[in-house]
Amino acid sequence: MKTKTGIKAAAWGLAILINAVIVFAYFGLVGLDGGYHTQIEKGDEYVAAGEYEKAVKAYTKAMSIAPTTSTGYIKAAETYERLQLPDKAIETMEKYVATSPRSLESFEYLLSLYEEHDSALEKRIAVLDQAAVLFDDAGYATRSGELKLLLSAVEAPAVTLAAGSYKDAQTVKISNLDAGDTVYYTTNGADPDTACSKYNPEKGISLKKGATTLKLLRCDAEGHTSDVVSLAYYIGDRLSGTALEGLTSQSGNGIVTGARTLYLGTETVYSAKGGLFSTTRGMLTDDAAESLNYSNGYIYYVNTSDGDTLYRIDALGQNREQILKVKCGMVHIAGETIVFENKSDGSALYTASLTGGSQTKLTNDRVSMFTVFKGYIYCRNDSDSGALYRYSLDGAESEALVDARVSCINISDNFVYYMNMNDDGKIYRIAPDGGDASQVCPVGVSEFTLSGETIFYRGVAEKGIFRCGLMGEDTMQLTGDDGAKLSVAGNRLYYVNYSDGSALYSIGINGGAGAPVA
Repeated sequence: MKTKTGIKAAAWGLAILINAVIVFAYFGLVGLDGGYHTQIEKGDEYVAAGEYEKAVKAYTKAMSIAPTTSTGYIKAAETYERLQLPDKAIETMEKYVATSPRSLESFEYLLSLYEEHDSALEKRIAVLDQAAVLFDDAGYATRSGELKLLLSAVEAPAVTLAAGSYKDAQTVKISNLDAGDTVYYTTNGADPDTACSKYNPEKGISLKKGATTLKLLRCDAEGHTSDVVSLAYYIGDRLSGTALEGLTSQSGNGIVTGARTLYLGTETVYSAKGGLFSTTRGMLTDDAAESLNYSNGYIYYVNTSDGDTLYRIDALGQNREQILKVKCGMVHIAGETIVFENKSDGSALYTASLTGGSQTKLTNDRVSMFTVFKGYIYCRNDSDSGALYRYSLDGAESEALVDARVSCINISDNFVYYMNMNDDGKIYRIAPDGGDASQVCPVGVSEFTLSGETIFYRGVAEKGIFRCGLMGEDTMQLTGDDGAKLSVAGNRLYYVNYSDGSALYSIGINGGAGAPVA
């Protein structure tokens, strides 16, 4: 009996000892001031009171109590940020993700700290790779791959000649090549690849007379590539500001809608079924003509009867001759210069003399609509999603003015007017040298032309032809005819009347009855 009693007493003693050890271990771990949740609550109270150092101590205690729970780490790191100790915040979160975490929030927070404080790419990549495995999320692997590309990126080539205009011939050289580097380049505006011309460090790149768009790509010995560098140069004498000011399209805004008419003061020349006519002289030629221009006694026109080549004929209907053998789109004459869309060369912009000589390519960009005003060509650049660009007539300057897709570009009152195709074809305007664009017409149109202080447009929601002021004021309908290819000659508005078999009609610019042109 005494033996059994002794065993029971020993068992009880052992149990008490074990419980005491557990209690002492617990209080040794959490202290006498509470457990995990208590420490989190205390930390939150300290933060609310602005006592951030005390808050950090409470959160650190919570971290030691529950080392695999993310809340204490995140709150401690956030408090370190309040104390402007970002390195401590990052160190705290790195300590957590080095455990066996299951907190997506903690990974995203650490990554945001890395990004905000520009930490090494290697650190970000390691955390992303860990997260991709831990959470089985391909998004993390993708982000890691993007950073790995950045890590392997090559510095772009640094050239010794700044972009700009130079009177004499120039040579471009590259100043930051390392052993094993190769630079590929183009001089026609196309993006280079490893099949393009190779840069020769001894010779450099010689720039020819005229405009050159130089693009360069640097590759290192491992095959990593840099971003493409693009520089615009012009070699030779530039046109003076005065000379540029004097170069404006002689046919004005009618060109953008087909230029079916020309007003020569005492007569109107127009293109209709059967040929090119004068209101005083009758038929001048049976050629089908568009894009009419007039200069030095000659009528210039795109002859759609002969492959869209450019012709001219004098005002008496004599001395007809072909001027440009290439396929032309829109054509303008400014001063002694023909500006044309060369469809035989991918719709690039060209210039030529009035006799068709001295053909010069201004840009490789594809252009489908343009006008010329004070020495600058304002155009829709189809190589850049139809954005509004301008190029100087001497080829030395080019710039984007509007990144929206545009159409029907007109000039009036020292503003460039255009249809904003990103806003349902509403008419906008912008200063010739760029700046903020503003909406002019609150309704969408399918085409328009300007004459003096008036906009003439073809309606969309409401069929017919309308006119309004340059800011969209005083709108009135001129006719219910479904008319297009609008152009103004004298006091008449001419249009192709789709309501009457595409016959050429005219109507007074102030309204009245539309009538077919004889």
